[in-house]
Amino acid sequence: MSRLSFLGAGVLGCVAACTNLSSTYRDEPLVAQVHKGMSIEQVRQIGGEPLRTSPRNVSPGSCDDYRLSGVQPYHVAFDADGRVAARGFINCEAFERADYQRLHPVREGGY
Repeated sequence: MSRLSFLGAGVLGCVAACTNLSSTYRDEPLVAQVHKGMSIEQVRQIGGEPLRTSPRNVSPGSCDDYRLSGVQPYHVAFDADGRVAARGFINCEAFERADYQRLHPVREGGY
């Protein structure tokens, strides 16, 4: 199986899992109320203090890790201006890896 096919299968699996997670956790304040463009202060008022805050490596900004219902990883990534740039059902480390791969796709061939 080529890398592209493998990556495509992984993305489809993640989309299916994230869709299910969205419905499971849709009433959690971080999921229901946090939207792109909100400030760090607004997010913290809704979700409280994160488990940890880490600097982003791929793009300028920071990323907050949370656990929904004490179990499910959830991240809120901020841009250099301290505004929500992304959020989702993975931790900040996994988000950074995915963001790097999105910006630096593996190109096959080219000999």
